[in-house]
Amino acid sequence: MAINSALIIRKLFRLAPLAHAVLCALLAAPLSALEPSPTGPLTQNRINEFAASCQTCQMAFSGLKGTPKPGETPPQFAARVESYVSALDKLARQLQPLKKPLSIHNAQLENMTQWKKVTVEISHLPTATSDIRAAWHVYKLGGDQHQLGSKLMTALLLVQSVLNALRDARP
Repeated sequence: MAINSALIIRKLFRLAPLAHAVLCALLAAPLSALEPSPTGPLTQNRINEFAASCQTCQMAFSGLKGTPKPGETPPQFAARVESYVSALDKLARQLQPLKKPLSIHNAQLENMTQWKKVTVEISHLPTATSDIRAAWHVYKLGGDQHQLGSKLMTALLLVQSVLNALRDARP
């Protein structure tokens, strides 16, 4: 019995470098490689993941105000605006798979209309983000302050529109 145990332990130690190499390869892989394939079949679970991304972005906009809040320093305000832009950038990346042709199983008119709305609204995200950046640049130079607030609100409404359309869309 002791001989079998020793043999098993020796075999495990021989396999350890292989296991270590596999673990290192997995850790070195980009996280996007570990995510579900966007070209795979569209499932309700995947739709829910896209909707959750929208919800996360929407939560990043909580307390939205296009001007400094009372007691907020200029660097704090800048960080808040940058966090809004960052959330929109992240959402645009996460929704990128929906810009490609989808294999939708439910071909009813209402569902196809929802998916059309999703793709159209997603295509507006980069424009909304660049509009915020431009308004932020003007604001920092002392220009029209109301433009930033309206651009932020427009982006938030766009995110909410995508979220609502995804809630109603079916695979």
